[in-house]
Amino acid sequence: MSGGFMSRMGRPITAAPKFVEDYQAVCVTSLTGPYKPVEEITRNCSTCGSSTVLATVFVRLTRQGPRFLCSYCQNLVRKLYGASSSSEDWRCRRCHGLVYRDQYQKGRAALLREFRQMMSERPQTSFTSGDGSLSRQR
Repeated sequence: MSGGFMSRMGRPITAAPKFVEDYQAVCVTSLTGPYKPVEEITRNCSTCGSSTVLATVFVRLTRQGPRFLCSYCQNLVRKLYGASSSSEDWRCRRCHGLVYRDQYQKGRAALLREFRQMMSERPQTSFTSGDGSLSRQR
């Protein structure tokens, strides 16, 4: 490590990661049986109702259920990702070089942010005592 060009995790600081959350995903659980060896990824138009075929993918049945076959690395995966909804390039997460956004949130700040979000989503409860007994109000 020379000149301070690397972060503490060993990744170049200048490298902008590509996040899974920024890509369109197709999950194998969205398929309905009976499963065919070749499936088409389609996009439905919300205004006219027509569907456009974006890509053709291979499906393999395994003991764990159906899996997509990544056309680049030939691995069996549950999800394929495309750069946009009109993309013809559907690959697995590793072939696209995608990482999860949570991997880049470090330490206490990430835990505190998650705790605050969890507390804000929780229903508010208050306890009042009238005649000496406590009752819970929502």
